[in-house]
Amino acid sequence: MSLSIIHLSDVHINKQTDFILSKAQSVYNACSYHIDNCSTVVIVVSGDIVFSGLKEQYNLAEKFFDELKSYIEQNRNSTVEFVFSAGNHDCNFQQNDSIRETLISSLSNSDPDNAYINNIISVQDNYFDFVSKYHDTYAYENPNVYAYEKKLSINNNELLFVSVNTAWMSELNEYPGRIIIPTAMLPYTRHNTSYKVVIYSFHHPINWLHPDKKMSFIQHLRNQADFILLGHEHTKDNYSKIGDDFAIIYNHGKELQNTETKESGFSIIKFNDELTSYSVYDYAWDNEKNIYSTLSESLDKEFKSNRHMRSVFSVNETFNTYTYDLGADIHHPTKQQLTLDDIFIWPDLNKTNAMDSNYKVKKITASLSEEISSNPLCIIYGESGIGKTSLCKLLFRSYVNKSICTIFIDGKNLKASNRENLLREIEQYYREQYSADQLESYKQLPAEQKILIIDNFDSVNYQKQTTIIDSTTGLFKSIILTMDSTIEMSSILQSNFMQNMDNLFLYEICPFGNMKRKDFIKNWYTLNNVDGLNEIDTKVETAKATIDQFLGNGASFIPALPIVLASILQNTGAFRQTTHNNKYSYLYETLINQSLASVKEYKDVGLHSIDTAVLQILAYNSLNNKKTFFKESDIKSVLKQIAEEMMLDEISFNNFIGRMSKSKMLLRDTYSSETYKFCYPYIFYYFSAKYMVNHLDNKEVNSLMEYMSCNLHNEVYGNIITFICYFNNSSTIIDDILLNAYDTLEGFSEFDYSKHSQIFDAMKNAVCAYLPKHVPENDGVEHNKDLELKNLDDIGYNDGKIANDKDYIESDLSNRTDNINAISAAFRTIDVLGQILTNYPGSIDGSTKLQIINEIHSLGLRAVTAIVQTMGYLGEDLINKLYENSKKNNTYLSKSEIQSKVNSFLNLIIAGMARMMIHQVAKSFSSNLLLRPVEISFHNSNLISAKLLFVDLKVNCLNQVDYRNLKEVRDSFEKENEFFALGIFDSIIGRYLCFNKCDHTLRSKLSKLCGFSETAVLIKSQLNRQLD
Repeated sequence: MSLSIIHLSDVHINKQTDFILSKAQSVYNACSYHIDNCSTVVIVVSGDIVFSGLKEQYNLAEKFFDELKSYIEQNRNSTVEFVFSAGNHDCNFQQNDSIRETLISSLSNSDPDNAYINNIISVQDNYFDFVSKYHDTYAYENPNVYAYEKKLSINNNELLFVSVNTAWMSELNEYPGRIIIPTAMLPYTRHNTSYKVVIYSFHHPINWLHPDKKMSFIQHLRNQADFILLGHEHTKDNYSKIGDDFAIIYNHGKELQNTETKESGFSIIKFNDELTSYSVYDYAWDNEKNIYSTLSESLDKEFKSNRHMRSVFSVNETFNTYTYDLGADIHHPTKQQLTLDDIFIWPDLNKTNAMDSNYKVKKITASLSEEISSNPLCIIYGESGIGKTSLCKLLFRSYVNKSICTIFIDGKNLKASNRENLLREIEQYYREQYSADQLESYKQLPAEQKILIIDNFDSVNYQKQTTIIDSTTGLFKSIILTMDSTIEMSSILQSNFMQNMDNLFLYEICPFGNMKRKDFIKNWYTLNNVDGLNEIDTKVETAKATIDQFLGNGASFIPALPIVLASILQNTGAFRQTTHNNKYSYLYETLINQSLASVKEYKDVGLHSIDTAVLQILAYNSLNNKKTFFKESDIKSVLKQIAEEMMLDEISFNNFIGRMSKSKMLLRDTYSSETYKFCYPYIFYYFSAKYMVNHLDNKEVNSLMEYMSCNLHNEVYGNIITFICYFNNSSTIIDDILLNAYDTLEGFSEFDYSKHSQIFDAMKNAVCAYLPKHVPENDGVEHNKDLELKNLDDIGYNDGKIANDKDYIESDLSNRTDNINAISAAFRTIDVLGQILTNYPGSIDGSTKLQIINEIHSLGLRAVTAIVQTMGYLGEDLINKLYENSKKNNTYLSKSEIQSKVNSFLNLIIAGMARMMIHQVAKSFSSNLLLRPVEISFHNSNLISAKLLFVDLKVNCLNQVDYRNLKEVRDSFEKENEFFALGIFDSIIGRYLCFNKCDHTLRSKLSKLCGFSETAVLIKSQLNRQLD
């Protein structure tokens, strides 16, 4: 619902026979088209309401304005507001006397004070009486003789009207250059930046002000006003004044009544719903047609608030707001509305060089914006949802704040296929993010003051990628590209620009591990917090334990992202009651209900159920068509379907989209107005699963579920299947997943962790690389937790991948060998089965639990074997390549020497993967409620891997340390000379000691058991205490 302003001026109502008094309906008729669908119509009268300030004239004026108001309210269902300003004709100069004239003449030499005011404004007594009749209706703020304010709220936007009394010192015979406006007495509003629009109304143009006194008023307007509505000179005019630090839109009103010439005119200013553009319609009375006819139109002009300087670096309010948007409705217990800045944590970046294979990975933990912009071209990459777009938003603001004009483009929306069109498209982005008025200034900026950010660059066609790079390098200080991965970089490397470059730095966004989650939680509890440090620390530790358990492995179905973590934190109390029962569904449903709660129309429960039914069908239809988007026609079709099936009246598309937009359920594509998507992937998963569970008797639905169960490596299918298992507790689905697990890597044997393994001799020493050099005292645990993130990132473990927000769903992983594809499927299957186990332990019978546990164990072992064999194939190729290079470079390394080095390297990797798989599988069982079935399953197994899994589960996943039991296990390994198993065991205990605080006696005993250097621990602890 938009806003329209009817600007009337110089009405000059004098007597009953005035022709304007019979034209209230004609004014309405001319306005009716433009005020349709407007929630609020403001009638602004910029002076000369009446002819000579007499009471009887104001009585006639009151009838005229009330009649006009009645026409609008009765026919357009709009709220009508009035803002009046005084003109010179609104003064009753019959009350003028020599004292007043003397006081006015003396004002040029001094500023007015209260002693002058009452005598000077006495000629406006009837004007103030007239305004006071409307006072209760309009709730004027801080009234005074010089100005008053009128505040309005439209579409959650605050507007301010300020009426300035320029006629307070008017005289019967008036001349330009004599009026003084005491600026110090005017309201100052720009300290309140919440006003979307500030509109000033006064009668006299600036040239009627005293030349020595007007600059303070002019500066006041430049600081305050967005629009100025004027009268007095009876000449229609529309224009803008723009300076280095201001931009004001002027509308000079035509007189509404000229009794001599019978001329009459007025203007309508209509805003769009977002108050980001406006149109001006000028009308004049047509004697031949006997109506008000359109005199001129100025359509869809961009509006930007004057509180933002109109410079080339000034981001417009709409895009600036976007850079702060969280993208979800998150509530904090002590802060009403969160922004991205409140919960954003700058990620760590792993820096590599695509042009130099010898470049050692460098972790960037500080000064990210400076580091990134130091490159003429660089790539930031990480899986979808890792935070690339959020990082781009923060980088954008960081550079703009340093007076670097930054353009932010979503690669999905890039259309240009040649240089000329690309540069035009970039210019259009400048217009949308900054201002069309400053485009020429932007184009003339030196490259050092411009940066280009292209998000989702891997969505751009390969040929276009080369065109973009070659067309933009040299025009910008830095070009920053974001991609999901760097697998496909051929088009970038083949660009002409890269042919002359020695470096192409890649920055991988590190996912949230323990340290980042802890930082996030600490930020949450210290935001507007008044608790002491000890209480905060307690809250942080408690919340972290809850979140770690809630997220499972910290990455799978609920990604470890700030928005998701915040949702868990804000519902901590409720989650404690459902920790082991439907927790993922609870989280998603909570997020969805919080978003829907913002829609007032849902007070009608029936409407809520209708909309959720529509969302379910939209989600399922998209899923079935392997898409994540749908067209406007698809939505209308579903709305029609629901209306027919439920025997409802037609469901309004616009109203539905309005509710979905407000609740952030659906998002319209910026560049394709007929294309929509779910705002976030979890909404798509949630409603897809809801539909399928409600239609289990449908053959098509069952066929799709079976297909998804066979393609669990796909993030979308895996997540939806997990939701289905919760909603239905379907043993059929679990059986399908298990059958698929049996088939995955069925050609590989289970990896043997014992000394009988074929690679035992090669592996038994390699595992020592994963033992801690020393274990810290409790005060060193936090430091080791910081180091843990780097270790996890280095081995690619716990990477927190979530479903990619692609337009199309692809079930197969492209550009991968069959083995790697199958290994990926195995990891995904272990993850899905683990999520089912840990989140729904009360919904699965014991025998099924044992089946799942056994298959997760077996599949993990088969995956290690597949990895070993795959690494073997890669090793042969690597040996041959290195040998050829050695001959070419005259390094004279023998093939046997190269083979020894490569094998040692591969053994380290394989040992790490074998250790990692133990922990990965153990985490799949990380619930106290699963301890008994896991114990039963492993008790019946003679595999060394089962013993290692059980140790890791209890020690590192459940924090249950039984020293006697641990010593028995280790002693048995040592007795049987199971050195590889001993190394894995010691690494499990080493991890516990490095990342958990415990009793000093237990720490000492465990260190001694595994042969860790307790002396180093004590010396380090003593040194720290001395330094303190």
